[in-house]
Amino acid sequence: MTLDAGRGDATHGTGAQAPVLLPGDPRQVGGVRLLGRLGQGGMGVVFLGENPDGRRVCVKLIRAEYALDPRFLARFAAEAEAARRVARFCTAQVLGAGTDGDRAYLVTEFIEGPTLTAALAADGPMHGSTLDSLAIGIAAALNGIHAAGVVHRDLKPSNVLLSRVGPKVIDFGIARALDALERLTESGNVVGTPSYMAPEQFRGTTTTATDIFSWGAVVTFAAAGRPPFGTGAAYQLMHRILAEPPELGTLDRPLRDLVTRALDKEPDRRPTARELLLALVGDAGDPIDASSRILSTRWTAPAVTRLDDSGVAGPLLDRPLVEPAPARSWQRRVLLAIAAVALVAVAIALVVKGAGDGSGQPGAGASVSSGTSAGRAPSSAPASPTPARNDARVITIGERIPPEGLASLGVGEVRPYRLHLDAGIDLYVSGESCADPVRWQLYHPVRGLVASNNLCQQQGPYTLTPGDYELRVGSPGVDGKYAVTLTGR
Repeated sequence: MTLDAGRGDATHGTGAQAPVLLPGDPRQVGGVRLLGRLGQGGMGVVFLGENPDGRRVCVKLIRAEYALDPRFLARFAAEAEAARRVARFCTAQVLGAGTDGDRAYLVTEFIEGPTLTAALAADGPMHGSTLDSLAIGIAAALNGIHAAGVVHRDLKPSNVLLSRVGPKVIDFGIARALDALERLTESGNVVGTPSYMAPEQFRGTTTTATDIFSWGAVVTFAAAGRPPFGTGAAYQLMHRILAEPPELGTLDRPLRDLVTRALDKEPDRRPTARELLLALVGDAGDPIDASSRILSTRWTAPAVTRLDDSGVAGPLLDRPLVEPAPARSWQRRVLLAIAAVALVAVAIALVVKGAGDGSGQPGAGASVSSGTSAGRAPSSAPASPTPARNDARVITIGERIPPEGLASLGVGEVRPYRLHLDAGIDLYVSGESCADPVRWQLYHPVRGLVASNNLCQQQGPYTLTPGDYELRVGSPGVDGKYAVTLTGR
């Protein structure tokens, strides 16, 4: 289960607005009073909730079509119960699960802090003791998750929250329920997020070693600002992960050596979570006690900043990546993957909401422009600031931008759009299809990448300060046959 969708939480972070309930949203689920939406994705909606005792929690309300399948409900209940047995250290505690009417829900601990994705977008890559502490905390979380008999299956930067006391891994185990449903319906799909998937996941196999591979990919992202196999279309990532060595950037030893072992393409050659932890903390007695001591003295919590697709606060749901099934031959799987990403047509809309403006128009001073010529996009988001382009024309709000010239952010030409803000706004990004989401990136000329995501349904708000931004949009495939529309509300 992926967690890239944006969210907002008024009680945490700077410049954030209070989460609100939309018309039609439930006011209570499973005895928990709902206070507002934190975000949504292909699997459902996440709400900020309050228990009868006043404790703030996250409530994940699963989409009704999943809850209608009794096989999904059975696996969901089993996985939620297993997740409740996971030790709290470096994880977000699962508090309960059940059904309310025709919807399944999961209640988890509310964690205050940005995601790893958001922290890097705001402050850049990690290094030194902060990076070491992050690696230790995630390894400790995996050690507890695996000890409870659970496999995470979708460990990635947006599933790591940076709290005051250390990193916290969220959304473990639930992806297995969806994966089981896909297998039972014989759709041949696998669940994961491509940049952080292990080779065996593309073949439909997942074990605890899969999470170790993802640990190596996440630590590399934290150190270098990019995943070890880059970004781009799913079929490109599949090839790199299966056939090419990882790019670890300037990651220093001894952490570099551990990451290299974790990213071994053969699961049997990767260390276990406990072996990782012992190597990270040294021979210092119980590894969990040692991890706790290290985090208490070396961990520096990042400033809460609202810059990224994930924003601040507790975990979100998003649509899991759906890859073609294992077939009779590996060549056929690759062809199916290429066909799937090349044929899907989608549309996105930018919704620019001015602070305190309910007129349906962009906020004061907001204008959006489109570049008249395209530049080749890198295979991954650059860590350095990206200057805004000047060859732009003003796009009328509501005008449909034709699909010609739009292509993948990983390959081909990508059309940029310029967004000039005379005043701060809350930016919402909306999409019409979850079948194969559009990739988008938002840059600031000084701060560099400030937000990015695989677009599927509405995301945001992204609280932006005045200035010039460049938005890049690209298809998940090669041809990029979709349209873009800019709207305000």
